Amino acid sequence: MKPLPRLLGFLLLITFFSCTKSSLPPSGTPDPIVEETLPQVAKVQLINNAFTEVSLVINDLPQLKALAPKTSAYVTGKPGDIVRLQMQTVSRDENGNPIGLTITLEDEITLPAAGEEIVKNINIPAEYFFVAVLNQSDGPVNQVVVNETTPEETSNDITIFNDGKPVGCGYYIAPVGFTNIKVARNKGPYAEWVFPQQKLPGSENQFLLVRCQ
Repeated sequence: MKPLPRLLGFLLLITFFSCTKSSLPPSGTPDPIVEETLPQVAKVQLINNAFTEVSLVINDLPQLKALAPKTSAYVTGKPGDIVRLQMQTVSRDENGNPIGLTITLEDEITLPAAGEEIVKNINIPAEYFFVAVLNQSDGPVNQVVVNETTPEETSNDITIFNDGKPVGCGYYIAPVGFTNIKVARNKGPYAEWVFPQQKLPGSENQFLLVRCQ
């Protein structure tokens, strides 16, 4: 990828909101200190609708702190400036190892007039879906197979304990119509849970939660 040019005079400010468990974007007004410090600037509110943290690169600036799921941040600058966004997200296991696909997105936004604000929703395209597993069995599981029996079949070795907490298992190519999921315990007595023909809605930010009982 060619390096992106630096925009002279571009002013950048990121204001992070606290994470919320709600599936809806956070609400509220900007910090009044920000409003008082930077009057008459144009603003873009970035809302992370993904299920994982999103790393942001804006123009040619170094990578910034990741934007947590279901939180938002502001980018401010001069009216009419062009903001080029590079966004990357991936699910990770408890040791920080990536699981599934890394999703990379790019966008370009022209800042509005002074004092105005626009909203940019960071969405995962419909050609991907997110998988989560809730283990309600009598012991841990350690293998998740996504899109089983299809050309996109992917197997992951990931330990999911039976603690009642859903665990994200990554983004994957979304087959047309439905997918097949298999979860297995292959350490100790073997056990497996098969979830055939799980229907996908075909929309942005789609996800599938399966329960092992």
